[in-house]
Amino acid sequence: MKKTDIAVVGCGALGAGIAYNIAKLGRKPLVFEAKYFGYGSTGRDIGVVRGRHRDPDVAKLASEGLKLHEKLPDELGSNTLFRQDGVLTVALTSEEAEALEKEFKSYASGSFIELSRDEVRSRYPYLRVDDVKLCYLSSREGLVHPLAVLWGYLDAVRRLGGEVVKPAEVISIEPKGDKLNIKTALGEYEASKVVVAAGFRSRELLSKLGIDIPLEPLAKEALVTEPMRPFLDPVIERPGTGLVVAQTMRGEVIGTVGSLGKTSDLTLS
Repeated sequence: MKKTDIAVVGCGALGAGIAYNIAKLGRKPLVFEAKYFGYGSTGRDIGVVRGRHRDPDVAKLASEGLKLHEKLPDELGSNTLFRQDGVLTVALTSEEAEALEKEFKSYASGSFIELSRDEVRSRYPYLRVDDVKLCYLSSREGLVHPLAVLWGYLDAVRRLGGEVVKPAEVISIEPKGDKLNIKTALGEYEASKVVVAAGFRSRELLSKLGIDIPLEPLAKEALVTEPMRPFLDPVIERPGTGLVVAQTMRGEVIGTVGSLGKTSDLTLS
């Protein structure tokens, strides 16, 4: 049985980021990935980076997260493909405009300005703005490539002496004296401490230890076009409908609307 000081269950961007910060402290984390890198939500995320949120506690995390992404490429020595082309938040009805104005006035953090229709038309001539009732531009926000973030963290973890094991789905975590026994598809491991960052599976794994975290997976679908000539600079969002539209560096236009509801089936179509 292999023994380690600290184990991290889950190697998405969150798990890899945790492992990196552990490794920066001089520890040697052992990280478990169930399938392949980018299998979970990291590989299915648009990668919008915002520095604001209506919930004050989440807003603090968002603000710090934005600062993190601004310095992360230099810190990791890896290009995370972070583009600060802004997030354009629009309302197309009077009801949406009233709610949007209230929401933006409530933000304790975030750098944004209100744009008139003419200003939007001047900055982004390819957008039809006749129906726009209210629009805000958050200029420091933008897009990051989730897999580029993941690869940057992975390279740094290995460089600092950490180890990543895959495919090693964790089946259970059980107390064993003052240690924890980790049963995986590749065998058993023993750790003094375990960080669980396995997305929606975290609840299942932790419940066996008497810990209940109220996590529920919410399914979303995205429409992705073939690559085309880059033209769309900002991320466009319409909170009233849940619409988010962006263009990747390869040229694909990606759009999502709302949620399909609760599911644990990541292949839902």
